[in-house]
Amino acid sequence: MVAYGLSDGRALVIKPVYDVSYPNDVRVITPRIEYPLGETPFVVDEQERALLHLDVQLGERC
Repeated sequence: MVAYGLSDGRALVIKPVYDVSYPNDVRVITPRIEYPLGETPFVVDEQERALLHLDVQLGERC
């Protein structure tokens, strides 16, 4: 997962996913992006200050 802090105090979390298939015995890797917290950036700092440092953890495991 990757979290992007935006200059207006919002953040966007993305998760790169790689689907693997084997049509005709040839490996094909298809990249795509998932948005575990939604495609719309969410507010982290209500004073709209740029986010310089941001950590994200989803779930209970580190």
